[in-house]
Amino acid sequence: MRSPLCVALDRGRTSIADKLKDNGATLSVYDEAWMGNMVAVRDAVSAGPDFVNRPHPADEVWETTPLHFAIAGNQPEVARFLCNEGADISAHEELFLDFAARRGSRDLLQLLFDHGARPSRTNVFSILSGRNLELVRWLSSQGRFIHALRISPSTRRRSHDRRQQGQNSPPVRSSQTPGAPPRNPLHR
Repeated sequence: MRSPLCVALDRGRTSIADKLKDNGATLSVYDEAWMGNMVAVRDAVSAGPDFVNRPHPADEVWETTPLHFAIAGNQPEVARFLCNEGADISAHEELFLDFAARRGSRDLLQLLFDHGARPSRTNVFSILSGRNLELVRWLSSQGRFIHALRISPSTRRRSHDRRQQGQNSPPVRSSQTPGAPPRNPLHR
């Protein structure tokens, strides 16, 4: 939940940012994390160490922390500082990895891996869909895709069955005769 001032500054809309400032708009410390202002973030942590895991006051649903803002704003230095100060990545690790992957930030991904984050299929596909081949090669060389892309034998078999039937056919269940219409699960 970035402030309008943060959005204007981030997008280089200086005239809008100036008008907002003239009318009393300020940046929250969460906005400062997005913008990479280490001084403001350090001051906030010094004032209250619990800040590193404190959810944004206007966000009652996602409970976004300063680390969310630093990663989404592509600020590796701020993110590193917050992690070193005790920011908890475990509760949101998939989202953090997804933000870093969409930004194409090797530094942020490495930081998250160093603090125990493990990629999921979703993160891998975010990276692949971004078509950042350098990042894909780097992650592959690190062995980061291996466990995230493991496919169980039963999944392989179902996938093979679907290909044999044609792309739009429903999967064949072991108790269902191939070519027969799917059973209604409400009737036994």
